[in-house]
Amino acid sequence: MALLSSILFSLSLTVILAAEQTLFEDFEKGGFEAWRMTGNAFGGSASSTQGGNQPGEVTGFAGESFASSFTQGPKGMGSLTSSPFTIRKSYISFLIGGGNLKGLTSIQLLVDQKIVREAIGRSDYNMLPKTWDVSALKGKEAALRLVDASTRPHGYILIDHILFSDKPEPSFPPATRNGLPVIPGLTATSQIPGLQIPKESNLKIFATYADHGLYSPNALSVDTDGNLFVTEAHRFGHCVPSTKNHPYWLNDDLAAVTLNDRRKLHQKWNHRYPIAKMTDRSDRIRLLKDSDKDGIADQNTIYADGFDDLLDGAAGGVFSLDERVYFACIPHIWSFRDTDEDGKADEQKKLLSGFGPRISLAGHGLDGFAQGPDGRIYGTVGDRAMNVSTQESRRFSYNDQGAVFRFDPDGSNFEVVHSGLRDPQGIAFDRWGNPVTVDSDSGQGDKARVIYVVEGADSGWRTGHENLHTFHREIGYSKRPVNQWMQERQWDTFHNNQAAFLLPPVGVLTVKPAGFTYHPGTGFPDRLLNSFLLCDNGGTPESSGTWSFQLTREGAGMSMETPQKLIWGTMATDLVFGTDGHLYICDIIVQSNSERPGRIFALSARQSPNRPPDHPGVAPLFAGGDIQKLASIKLFELMKHEDYRVRLRAQLTLADRPEAVPYFINATRQKESLNLALHGTWGLWIRARRRGSAASTERLLELLANPVEELRAQAARALGESPLKDAGRLVNSLQDPSSRVRAFAAISLARLRVRAAFNPTLL
Repeated sequence: MALLSSILFSLSLTVILAAEQTLFEDFEKGGFEAWRMTGNAFGGSASSTQGGNQPGEVTGFAGESFASSFTQGPKGMGSLTSSPFTIRKSYISFLIGGGNLKGLTSIQLLVDQKIVREAIGRSDYNMLPKTWDVSALKGKEAALRLVDASTRPHGYILIDHILFSDKPEPSFPPATRNGLPVIPGLTATSQIPGLQIPKESNLKIFATYADHGLYSPNALSVDTDGNLFVTEAHRFGHCVPSTKNHPYWLNDDLAAVTLNDRRKLHQKWNHRYPIAKMTDRSDRIRLLKDSDKDGIADQNTIYADGFDDLLDGAAGGVFSLDERVYFACIPHIWSFRDTDEDGKADEQKKLLSGFGPRISLAGHGLDGFAQGPDGRIYGTVGDRAMNVSTQESRRFSYNDQGAVFRFDPDGSNFEVVHSGLRDPQGIAFDRWGNPVTVDSDSGQGDKARVIYVVEGADSGWRTGHENLHTFHREIGYSKRPVNQWMQERQWDTFHNNQAAFLLPPVGVLTVKPAGFTYHPGTGFPDRLLNSFLLCDNGGTPESSGTWSFQLTREGAGMSMETPQKLIWGTMATDLVFGTDGHLYICDIIVQSNSERPGRIFALSARQSPNRPPDHPGVAPLFAGGDIQKLASIKLFELMKHEDYRVRLRAQLTLADRPEAVPYFINATRQKESLNLALHGTWGLWIRARRRGSAASTERLLELLANPVEELRAQAARALGESPLKDAGRLVNSLQDPSSRVRAFAAISLARLRVRAAFNPTLL
């Protein structure tokens, strides 16, 4: 019934739109048979971006083609005049670009051979909508004339999609090229039909289902030798069900606090959804190697599998670090090693357990990982919740929300960093050490969000918001009740009526966020330096792809600049920068039988005489773990490297050496390289936190007076985990002119429980 109602509504809407506007000319038929032509400016047919002479990259048109008077170059002149018509609607609208010379480069409305309306461009190649109010001319016979009577710069006119309508804001179709949407900076590739990639790029398919057995790829990671680890979510949907499809167990799910509670739930409802169905397939990690460096994987092994327990899945993030591989798969975080180098893990350990005591929504599980400048591994969990007991016998129980967490590489010192999330999709750090995640919408009219991760922050999400909307009948409401998440716009970017307890997102973006990374400083595409890259799964290849965006400082927080589409036309699930400078992307090929064959392809820079060869990448530095064998002075120098991955690896390697602290102190004293000073500060952070280094702590205190704002901020951030005995100088940082410094100082003082730093009325 709902489907029938939707169809009827769509049909009625189409009829209404058709009645409101009439297409007069869209220039899609090729020639100008219905127009009277003079001169040679417009050529013999409509123009497109596929070929022909154009003043530049024309944008903003509708469909495939448009009228252009630049076909003969700037010297061409002429006109196009339409057949007469009677004005029957109140508005005439069109898309216009080109010159701004009135009477010389314009579109004109003629009544009784006189110009009664005229429009000009803005001296550029971008067509914009323009509307004339012609209500006073109804019943008059008229004609349209396109004029190019100029040979000056920008002496041309661009016109497309002329409409007669009853409303001043008509709807124009999007621009297309060979049936695909025209996206600035992107071009179609024949290797993957429907996919658009950056114009300056080459694409090579690295692995496929047919050749490598790749199925339902979910996450990627690159090891130091440039090999790819990919997780495969075979259990998603089938073995990892969603409460949306089984609302009868909602109340039991809401009552679940431990993993054993969830196991008992499935046993209780075994007659409705058999446990046997949930244990008949395994998620896995696949290892792909390109030994001959031809861009195609030629070695293919199952690195780890056997994740087929009732509670397992779906496969989440994977992260290669030195000799270990970390794997996020509810209910555990695993650590693996391949000691005999046969491409298969022979040593495995559960580092942490207790994730996903609830079924909730199937995809709201574990994701990650990324290593922070503090040396810890950061990950995310969705609102399938957690009840984690740590190695230090601490318990973290978050039953109605997701969170960002971190832990040391050996699994110790687990803690929650940022809570109140719904379904965060991994985490990435920018070059300043700022952690960022992306969180999905709930389908209520809210939007997916970009989150600046701040220690102790709460983004406001609770599963109760979902229950009041999606499961209101199951919890006893015949109609959806008031929902704070929507009523108060808790999901939105900052506004004056926002609840004070939550930290708003820095931006809204995507339909369904997926894989997430940050440009490391070298590699393709170099125009995206300082940019985050985010996969967006809109449900179909046509509505899916990846975005790039940058964050800028705004007070103590961030704001998001206008995002751009990086690739479009594929259901990408993750992306990662290889040590070879290429960008690797995994996607799912949609099929009608609900199967999810996968693919991995790589993008690299297209060579040309005017473009230097690709940056060689960082492979020579990482291969075989060579960076760990370097002398400390060489590691010190590498903390200046243009690639963040190299700088961080050099810093972390040096931090484990007994002579590290003097190197880090010297790094913060030099003034030639801010990168070196930043990584020196982070190195001091690690030594102060892990080893209680008094010298590191004292240097961090000195940095609170540094003239460079970012060094003061990072020092204030690091001191929160130092063996600080006298917090006086850190308290003084609460008066720093920089709000970023003040924010980090306040967070650190709260972590250190320095009561004297705060107003007694707040304690």
